[in-house]
Amino acid sequence: MTSEQKQRYLQDMKRQRGYVLDFHRIMVAADLDWVKAYDPFAAATYTSQRGLDRKTKELLQTVVLAALRSDVDHIKT
Repeated sequence: MTSEQKQRYLQDMKRQRGYVLDFHRIMVAADLDWVKAYDPFAAATYTSQRGLDRKTKELLQTVVLAALRSDVDHIKT
C-alpha cells in the first residue's frame, strides 16, 4: 500500500469515527490490509449503533479493561 492510500484511510477513519488515535496510525502504517479486515469488528464492538448505544458499549469496554487489570493508560484511551 502506498503512503497516500494509508493517509486517505486515516482521513476516512477520522470522518467516520470523529477521531484517530496513535495506535490507529501505527496499525495503518504497519499493515493496512489487516486494519481493513479488523474495522468491521471494531464497528460492531464500538462505533456502530446496534442493540446497545455507543456510550454503553464504551462503558462496558472500560469495565472489562479494568477487570482485566489493564494499564491505566490503556483504560484512559
